[in-house]
Amino acid sequence: MPSDLIRITLLSPRSARVELSPSGEFLAGPSFFFMQRGEPLPWPHRERVGEWRVHRSEHLEIRVRDGARDLSADTLEVHWTLDERSGVWRPGDVDEANLGSSFSALDNCNRLITAEGVHPFDPMDGHDAHRCSTHDLFRALDAALRPHMGRHPELKERDEEMTRLMLGKPSLWMPEFPPEVYEALAKVRRFPPGFLTRSGLTVVRDTGPMWDPEAQWFSPRPGGHIDLTLIACGDDFKGTLGEIARLSGPIPLLPRWALGVWFSCYRKMGAREFEQIARDFDVHGLPLDVLVVDTDWHERRWHGFDWNRDLFPKPAAFFEWLRREGLHTTFNVHPGFIPASDSRLPAYREQSGCDSPPLTAEEAPHPLHADCVPVDLTDPGQARAWFDVFHRPITEMGCDLWWIDGAMGHWDGDEGTAWLNHLYHRHARERGSAAPLAFSRASGLGNHRTTLAFSGDAWVQWEVLAQEVESTIRGACSLMAHWSHDIGGFWNSDFKENRPPDDLFVRWTQFGCLSPIMRYHSDHGVREPWLFGEEVLRLCREALLLRMRLVPHLEKLVREAHETGVAPWRPMCLEFPREEDAFCRWHQAMIGEGLLFAPVTKSSGDVEVWFPPGSWQHLQTQRVIEGPCVERWRADLGEIPLFLRGGYSLSLAPPARRTRDIDESAQS
Repeated sequence: MPSDLIRITLLSPRSARVELSPSGEFLAGPSFFFMQRGEPLPWPHRERVGEWRVHRSEHLEIRVRDGARDLSADTLEVHWTLDERSGVWRPGDVDEANLGSSFSALDNCNRLITAEGVHPFDPMDGHDAHRCSTHDLFRALDAALRPHMGRHPELKERDEEMTRLMLGKPSLWMPEFPPEVYEALAKVRRFPPGFLTRSGLTVVRDTGPMWDPEAQWFSPRPGGHIDLTLIACGDDFKGTLGEIARLSGPIPLLPRWALGVWFSCYRKMGAREFEQIARDFDVHGLPLDVLVVDTDWHERRWHGFDWNRDLFPKPAAFFEWLRREGLHTTFNVHPGFIPASDSRLPAYREQSGCDSPPLTAEEAPHPLHADCVPVDLTDPGQARAWFDVFHRPITEMGCDLWWIDGAMGHWDGDEGTAWLNHLYHRHARERGSAAPLAFSRASGLGNHRTTLAFSGDAWVQWEVLAQEVESTIRGACSLMAHWSHDIGGFWNSDFKENRPPDDLFVRWTQFGCLSPIMRYHSDHGVREPWLFGEEVLRLCREALLLRMRLVPHLEKLVREAHETGVAPWRPMCLEFPREEDAFCRWHQAMIGEGLLFAPVTKSSGDVEVWFPPGSWQHLQTQRVIEGPCVERWRADLGEIPLFLRGGYSLSLAPPARRTRDIDESAQS
């Protein structure tokens, strides 16, 4: 007899949806991830072959066994064909050829915690089951230590425990490290899976909530409901990304100013200090577009929306100065908690109806959340009041972008950062932004639509720079296009005054100047190029001015990403899927179709570059290399291994102080 528990719908000639519903009631309409799925198409061919129901399109043939009550290798077969490739997938088949994705963050990444390769992936688990970050490892360690210490561990204590874990030494506080910590460690030893695979069929299990377009809010997914989206991938990786973006929503556009140079530092900086930083950038001939205001603008460190008047005595005057200077800004916020002392709390309580008491020190998930009122951002009334009462006044004063630090607890059983970023993206859109964004960590399906992602607080080490390169490249495989790293690193490791060695700082700057976003940042560190001496200043100036000259080209690639789902930074295999060597080169990237970039990530300056078939011209030396071949050499500190592909042209704009000053008519 036919199965009434399984429904198969066609989404396009190469994509389909398979649902299992224990109740026999299926879910029409979009989900939070597949928000633009639309109405299903009629199947071109449907037939019964023995005890199988067969649905066939141009690229897919899906077979379901009559009477099936589960999705297993005995009840479901997916045959796919695309171009010259074909294959079969059944539930339980493990994807050993996934191209991976970026971590949701690289917080606390250091030379002892680096990833290599990609986790084997059972698509029936879902991508969200595999998302992870080094931050998750430290959270697991915190949770393990707390009962033994009777308090939250201090940062130095936690770092010491992590070092002991990595070196195989016993804990100072616990009889042994618990299994949860080892499980979290195993997760970050490899990159999580993405949407692209060499196995030929992309399988996305949608485990998140459903989406109500009228209410513009999520609704829970019924228990036991399994929802698979199948896409014939073959070697058409670009087309696969485009298909997922078509179903789930596009990569966001960026305003031009976001492609300029950003400066940030976690130290006490107010209006006076930011004005001095801007003057110093100008005096030293360095471009600047964005000033990042970290936590100290809050009267109470992480939380609240009362201004620290010692640092910002006249906030409106600060925004007016930014406008005059042609500068933009983003303000740090840790969402979900409001100090009991915040002057706007009564207005928030009145609008939202929230009467939750402040958290005690014992109840607070972090010491800095103590004496704060928790905000439930999955509640429509509280979410609306959160933005109306606390954010809107500052947004309307001139805050271009909110920097969302930390993650939202949980929604629908999973970490809620994707929902949090959606809400901030909505706030920006409602306030009239032409290119709304959430500047945040990127965790969970759906982030690609809303988020300019920052990778978190990593250590100042060469190995971390290399990990940022690979994470940026792999991010394209899950539609995460816009990455912002802490250029120069965040946490001090081996260096006095959190000041990287000259060569590491220059190499990180060169990587940053060609990254999706160029943002200096540190923990009370030295990241001002003029504080490193004349030679470093000169090399950094060359890199940053190259960035400004490339802005029109980068802007074009951002528009292309929005329209096609293919990120500006992309793995070599996206452009050269028939070249076997392209699948093992994760420390070099194509920037668009025409530029090859191999960042230097070793103190020796040694680089190894695989050149695909064709001719490649070094932009600095004009040297031409004929591929395919592998070249190895030692790059001088001023050399940026950036190559133009034969048959492609690159127009560079004249150098400019601000992105608004770029004269595209004078490109050369």
